[in-house]
Order: sequence, then structure tokens, then C-alpha cells
Amino acid sequence: MFPSKSVLAGALGAACALSACAALEGLDGFSECNANCDASIRARDGAGGGSSSGGDATRDGSQDGTENDDGALGDGGPAGDGGTPSGDDASDAQIPGDAQIPGDAGDGGDAGPSGPTCTAPADIDGGLLVYYPLEGDTNDRSGNGNNGVATAGTDVTFGQGKVGQGVTILSTGRGIAVSGAATLGSARTLCSWVDATANTAGGGLPVFVAGPTGAADLYDVSTANPNDTCAMQVKNTLFIDHWGAGCYSAGVAPTPGSWSLVCFAQSASSTTFFVNGSTSTLPTSTYSAALSAITVGSDRVAGSTTQIVFKGQLDEISIWSAPLSTADMNALYNGGNGCRVR
Repeated sequence: MFPSKSVLAGALGAACALSACAALEGLDGFSECNANCDASIRARDGAGGGSSSGGDATRDGSQDGTENDDGALGDGGPAGDGGTPSGDDASDAQIPGDAQIPGDAGDGGDAGPSGPTCTAPADIDGGLLVYYPLEGDTNDRSGNGNNGVATAGTDVTFGQGKVGQGVTILSTGRGIAVSGAATLGSARTLCSWVDATANTAGGGLPVFVAGPTGAADLYDVSTANPNDTCAMQVKNTLFIDHWGAGCYSAGVAPTPGSWSLVCFAQSASSTTFFVNGSTSTLPTSTYSAALSAITVGSDRVAGSTTQIVFKGQLDEISIWSAPLSTADMNALYNGGNGCRVR
């Protein structure tokens, strides 16, 4: 006598379930079958930890109305809700670390954090507004979602930087545009590791430009052969062009062709220029500027003292809402080794 159809169906289902269990057990994302081998109630090992950068499981925030070439996806892309698959979706469950989506301006995906973490600045409480580690994208890792906007291959290219990856600013592009609705007041600090091309000439090399045409502050490195409208420029030194009020030239200079940490720490009445542990403080003035009016590595406001783009490489961009102390800037310098702010 032949078995009934219901008996055959039950036997076939059990065989398929055992086969599916055996297949799932061979994948890193699934372990510990229960007695019924039911993938729908099995915990995912390491759920939510698949990002190569340490696990940003959500999008990094909006672009505050600015253009965004790649949708401003956060590190690792949309990571799901960390729940467990059920029913027919069990066979389609994403394995942690699979199918990453590169971040904004990425040319190969987020390479993840690299290098030591800096000692937290002691006198700044929540003052970090923007942090671009530039690990394969221009996403903001400050926690504020103020992502940079740039197009890989046109504005920047990614390669070996000071700490992990950095960017080369391309002459065909417009550097990195900062996004964000916050306003940068007169108290601020702007820092970047720079590796300026040797034997440059002409106007200054723009590290940061903050503000619109007619009311901007341009934070530059002088060229090896200065030729601009700032009087008495000293080659390779830091200077600020405060639009309409002349230039403030510091006595500290990064070395072209090698990495240097440069910072501009400003109060309402002075600026401390920092290069690799050396400082120079001058009386200065600043304009307030929206974060969305700041560019990194380019001059989009047609400043007469400054070239269109920075010639060389940049890394570890940070913008703060207060002047960092010399001790704090030395912590970022980390004895010349550099470090990750976050």
C-alpha cells in the first residue's frame, strides 16, 4: 500500500529542512540550529556588525539641502534593523559584512578606521562640528551628519594618507564642500594634515575657505614662490586672508612634500597658527560662516590671494566650534604620528 500524499509531503519537507539547515550551518552568519532546524528563529551571529569600519549601522545623516552624488549613505550602507529573518525570507538573509555600499565620493568603499585614536581634547565639550577621516569617502564621523560633498575622480581621488587614507585635490574639480545648517562663529578651530606639492608658485594653496564672496576667510599655505596680493608673504608659511582687511601671515611653515598637521585656532580677536607642535599667535578678525559655506581644498569665492585648488594631499579634516588649546592640537599631532579624532 502506497503512503498518502500528506505523508509524502511531510517527509519531503523534513528532508528539505535538513538540507537547508546543513547549508546554513556552513555560513558564518548562522549557527546553533534548534531542534526543529528553523532558521526563522535562529539568532544571527554578530548581527549589525558587518561594516568594515566598525559598524555604523545607520545612514550618516542628511545633506541639509546640498547636492549629494552618492546619496550620502553612511559607512556600510543601510544595515537593516538587526532583526531575524522569518518564513520564506530566511534563505535571503544578509550575511554580516556582505554587499556594502560605498559612502559619498567613495571610489572603493569605506576602508574603515585606521591608526590610533587621539586623546580627547580636554577643553572642548561637544565642540566637534565636522570630522572627515577620508577613509574612502567624505562622510562626517563627528556624529553630526555634516557630510562632505565631492565627486571621486573629478574633485578628489583617494589614496594613502597620513592616517589610513587621504585625498588628493584634483585640478579638474572643486575640492570638498562641507554641509550643515550650523553657523561657525568667530570662535573656531580648523585642522588638517597637509602634504603640499613642492616648488609651487603663485597664490596661496587653500586648505579651508569659510564664507561667501566679499565676506570670507581664506586659510592658506603660501607657495614656495609667492606671487599674490598679500604683502610680504613668506614662502611655505600659513596665512589667513580676511576678505577686505588684508592678510595675517604666521611664522610657522609646513614642509612641502611631507605631511604636516596645520591648525587655525581662532577667538574673536586672535588666531593661533599651529604646525607640527610650533605655534604663532597674531591679532586677527573673522567672519561668521555657515558650515554649508565652507570648502576644503578649494577656493570657490574667487579670492585674489588664493589659487583655485590645493596642490597636494589632505587628511583628517576637523572643524571645531571653539579654539583648541596648544595641548589639544598637540594631542591631534600625536608626536607626528597622527591619530583618529573618533
